[in-house]
Amino acid sequence: EHEVRGRVVGKEPGRQVQELLATLVRGRRREQARYWFEAAIGDLLLESFQSNERVRTLRAGLEAQVLDKKRSPFSAARELVRVHLGQEAES
Repeated sequence: EHEVRGRVVGKEPGRQVQELLATLVRGRRREQARYWFEAAIGDLLLESFQSNERVRTLRAGLEAQVLDKKRSPFSAARELVRVHLGQEAES
């Protein structure tokens, strides 16, 4: 053992640094895997949503209502999601 900047370290400080870096890289890879997992879910849901015939049919009309300020964007989006999920749409 020897002292570096007032700290006692093992005989192989280089190895400790390598272990620390390996731990950080593993953590980073886990976070990247989580990110890509979440992104894949979002992409698949959006693709499914956009390919739904009933959603495509209603979307233009609801978008026009939103742009004309006759309906809130949130209400229109909620209705499209309900239609996509096979639930009854709002009246």
